[in-house]
Amino acid sequence: QGTEGAVGAVDRLTFEILKEMEEQPTLVVWLFDQSGSLQRQRREIRDRFDRIYTELGIAQDSGAKGFRRDDSDKPLLTSIIGFGSQVKLYTEEPIDDLNEIKQIVQDIEPDSSGEEKVFTAITSAVDKYKSLCRRRGDRGPQRKVLFVVVTDEKGDDENLLENSISSCRKWGIPVYVI
Repeated sequence: QGTEGAVGAVDRLTFEILKEMEEQPTLVVWLFDQSGSLQRQRREIRDRFDRIYTELGIAQDSGAKGFRRDDSDKPLLTSIIGFGSQVKLYTEEPIDDLNEIKQIVQDIEPDSSGEEKVFTAITSAVDKYKSLCRRRGDRGPQRKVLFVVVTDEKGDDENLLENSISSCRKWGIPVYVI
């Protein structure tokens, strides 16, 4: 679904995340293009995290279905990955601290290589987080995993496009692109 700019897309994602959280605990993996041309958009998205977490916090306070869990099963976790010529995992373990999330996004170093390995990043993220996914017939504490890719390029590794699509489909991971 199209929206107006990065900020509008993030607002739409808030709705999508909440919808997923109503069903089960959720992990949002943000994959940020590290190119210098996206510094402003990364900053805008980082600033929008307040709204995302505030809105989700309001839902938590209201006792929405997605939040009726014990404290040990946090309803929303976040992981951050950067990509350029290399893929970098910024969160070894998923986190839920808003200030830490914002600081990590703020500190993403620009990659001046001119390369954007978007599909390498997606494939790496699937490999990292597939163990958290719930497949048909699975039971247990797994999470819904969804990816948000922030980029302004189609990627320099489009030879991995079909592989990344196949992997995401296999594990039921939706991918949103800003």
